[in-house]
Amino acid sequence: DALQREIAATEQKFSGLTKEMEQVRKTSADLGKSLQDAGEKAEDSSGGFTIMKGAIADLTANAIQGAIGKVGDFVQSLFELSEATEEYRSMQAKLSGSANAMGYAIEYAQEQYANFYRYVGDDQMATNAITNLMGMRVSTQTVSDVANAAIAVWSAYGDSIPIEGLTESINETAQVAQVTGSLADALNWAGISEDDFNAKLESLKTTQERADAIAQILNDRYGQSKQRYDEMAVSILDANTAELALKDTQADLGSAMEPVNTALMEMKSNGLEK
Repeated sequence: DALQREIAATEQKFSGLTKEMEQVRKTSADLGKSLQDAGEKAEDSSGGFTIMKGAIADLTANAIQGAIGKVGDFVQSLFELSEATEEYRSMQAKLSGSANAMGYAIEYAQEQYANFYRYVGDDQMATNAITNLMGMRVSTQTVSDVANAAIAVWSAYGDSIPIEGLTESINETAQVAQVTGSLADALNWAGISEDDFNAKLESLKTTQERADAIAQILNDRYGQSKQRYDEMAVSILDANTAELALKDTQADLGSAMEPVNTALMEMKSNGLEK
């Protein structure tokens, strides 16, 4: 019985399909007749084909002009990329120069720059933050730990404790063994005695040891804030990461176009002189 029902259902489906195919055939036939009628009317109409050819020619010409316009816009945008990406490329040059001067690999500096940019979304802030920390001339692991600590403080207070000022004061504190600048606020606002921490810093002998101590105390007190921010701001972090990738691509194109722009400016200058 089940098999018979299945066979009957299948036959019904094929029957419906046949009707649909017939309807498509009829519609196609009607369309063909309509086109034939239109062609006959065009033949009967004096100059009908001339008008049609003219319309097609205009349409083709407009399409070509539109395409040329789009290409022109694209080329113009390429030329503008050099100027538009100049600030970003300048920041990257400063970052590379600082890394080289302070003994860090350029790739490492760029990685840490990207880490800061992912949070703050600002070229200048990210550049200054990582160059400040590289100025301590400590191990890459310590720089990474301090960078995360600075971001953790920022996740708690935002620009109330500017990340550029904080990283600068962390650098100075690690160097002179005395809490300075924005780091004092970060400690005090977390309920940490500045005097007690100063005493600890004085007991440590090297910048490396003091930088490790700063990273540890800030990550201990603010680590949960950063973790919570990471959970709640996923879309913002992803957007900043994507934006940075776009900037890198645009900067590469801008750099490639720079010699062309320079040559054009020289030609203009020579032309004006003559």
